[in-house]
Formats: sequence, structure tokens, C-alpha cells
Amino acid sequence: MLKEYLNLPPGVYALCVGMFLNRVGTMVLPFLTKYLTESLGAPPDIATLGMTCFGAGAIGGALVGGHLADRYGRRIVMIAALGGGAGLLLVMSRITWLPGVFLAIFVFALVSELFRPALQAMIADMTPPEKRTHAFGLMYMAINLGFGIGPWLGGMLATRSYSLLFFAQSASSLVFLAVVLGWIPETLRRRGNDGAEGAEPNIGFGRALRHISQDGDFLLLCAGTFFVSMVYMQTMSSFPLFLSSKGLDTAAYGRIVAVNGLLIAGTQIFVTAIVARFDRCRVLVLAAMVTATGFGSYGGLAAEWEFKLAVAIWTLGEMMQSPLLSPLVSEIAPKQMRARYLGVISIAFSGANAIGAPLGGLLLRHAGGVALWITAAGVALLGSACYAAARRPVLRRIALAEGGAA
Repeated sequence: MLKEYLNLPPGVYALCVGMFLNRVGTMVLPFLTKYLTESLGAPPDIATLGMTCFGAGAIGGALVGGHLADRYGRRIVMIAALGGGAGLLLVMSRITWLPGVFLAIFVFALVSELFRPALQAMIADMTPPEKRTHAFGLMYMAINLGFGIGPWLGGMLATRSYSLLFFAQSASSLVFLAVVLGWIPETLRRRGNDGAEGAEPNIGFGRALRHISQDGDFLLLCAGTFFVSMVYMQTMSSFPLFLSSKGLDTAAYGRIVAVNGLLIAGTQIFVTAIVARFDRCRVLVLAAMVTATGFGSYGGLAAEWEFKLAVAIWTLGEMMQSPLLSPLVSEIAPKQMRARYLGVISIAFSGANAIGAPLGGLLLRHAGGVALWITAAGVALLGSACYAAARRPVLRRIALAEGGAA
């Protein structure tokens, strides 16, 4: 079971280490709504707009980052995103005027999220198709191990000063930047031996966008990911506010959310090894259903341990989905547009921030927590239906691609 993870390219391990260190310091976003309400005095439904601004900026970052990574290279995009994001975090920590904060959040997301499609494309570039599920699984384990530690540390730092969250995250971005500069080579191949493997930068932004907009199979995967991600994003927007209404403080929120990262860190290798044996699209369908179960149970809970159990349930759904989605997209994407396809699937997550966060805040304020979490479960099931509809055409494309390669 472990040998698949011991035979990956060295660059994958370096990226996983850098991403782990970066995610340990990712503290601003999980505590953003609490920062806006408790430190800047924003009402709850206004505070969730901070997540909307982040999501809107991240949409632009994913689109532009994917295009730049395909055209100019993965490494330079990651360097620019990590360095620029670190500086913008320090600027954000000094702004107290609420509209200025929202603008800063948007710009920070636009710059920092440039790296996501570049990172995913770099992993796909480094690994053959049969190893990608394990490479992405290892990356998600590193991300979530870091995320499991980050909120716990963030909860302690936030009780002292929210400014410390910005400083810590800026430092973590600079650490990842040092890893990229020191150990990560460029992986974009501009010319292959026969031209087939080359990522020739000759497809313009408009042409690529038209091609993607006509790829219905891929858009179904995006739709399913968008709906499920709308539910996941409540964890950092409406969920901390819901916990406050139940009498659970910032430190309790950090402990509850940490269950997600720590559980993934401890079991993702085993879950990936299991799900990799099955029809990947069917696993995505089931994963969305498990996610619906976990989030849908929130409305009837009150104690900290109950919320931790619910987090464990939907975390199982996330562990089933996470290592499969990016390799699936990498396989159906044209090689010269790999980063752009991965950038567009990232937009599903970013769009969930932009739309799901304020909707969750409005539902929580005007309809209450029970209505919010019942709705969340329904949205996750809608995502499951999209994955089910995409299954046959996606598997057909992969089979044709494998036949062509043979």
C-alpha cells in the first residue's frame, strides 16, 4: 500500500513539504468572519461578504494563473503568487476601514490563488497517469495535515491578537517560496521529442476559454464540484458564526475544524489506496452523499464532541473526493491546456466562496441554523447528481485517450 507513495518523483515530495508548511500558517481565512465581526465590528451577514470577496478574487486568480502557467511556466507563477501574497497579508493587517478590507481581501485572493493551477499542473507534469492519484493524494494529505495544525494554532493566536494571524500566514508563504526557489525546477515542456508532449504556448486565452466552455463533460464535473464546495465553504463562513450561537468560542471552533485536517493526515493514504481501486466517478457520487450526511446533521447538534463527530463524517467524503478529482481533470484535459483546465476546476471552489458564503450567512441570520444545514445537505446531493451525469462520458473519454496512447 505504501510503495505507491515511495516511488513518486522527488519534486512531488518537495512540493508536499512546502505546501504542508504553508498550510500550517494558513490562519486568516478560517478566522476571517470572526475577525471581521469581533475586531472590526461587522454584522454577521456583512462579515460573510469577506469570503465573497476572497472567492471573487480567487476566480480571477485561477483563470489568469492557469493561462500564465500554460504560457510562461508553472514555477514563475508560483514564485509571483507566494511572494505577492506574503506582502499583501502584511498590508491587510493594517487596514481597519471595512470597504478597504474587502478590497484588500479581493486583491490578496487574486494574487495568491495564481499558484493553485500552477501547482496542480506541476504535479501532473511530474507524474505519469497511473501515479497521479497517489501524488495528489499525498499532496492533499500534506495540505490537510497543515490545515489540521493551523486552525488550532490560529485559535490560540487569535485570542491574543488577530494581527498575529496575518504575520504567521505571511511567513508561511515565504517559507514555501524558499522551497520553490531552492528545490523545484520548471516542469512545463515546451517541446517534446515528437511534439506531442510539448506544452506549446500557442493557444490564446480566448480560444482556450471557448474550448473549455464547449466541453460539456468537464463542465458537469465543475458543476458537481461547485455544489459540493458550496457546502464545504460554510466551514469557514457560516459555521463559526453558528457555533458562536451555540455558545462555543473561537478556540472550540479551532479544535473542531482541526479534526478535519488531522483525520485526513492520519488516514488519507489508506483511503486513497482503497478508492483508487474503484470507478472514480462513482466514488465522487458517493463522496458527495457522505458530505451531505455530515453537514446535514449540524442542525441538531449542540456539544463540541458532537460537532467533531459530524466533521469526521463529512471529512470521509472529502477524503474520497480529493485525490480523484484533479487526476481525472488532468486526464481529460488537452495537454497544452492542462493548467487552464485545472484552473477552471479551481474556480468551482472559488465560486463556492463567492456565492456560498453570503448565501449561508443570509440563511443563518434569517432562517436559522437548521434551515441552513438542511439546505447544505440538499446542495451536496445536487452535486452528487452532477457527478453521476458526468460519469459515462468522462470514462469514455479516458478510455479513448488510453487507446490512443497505446
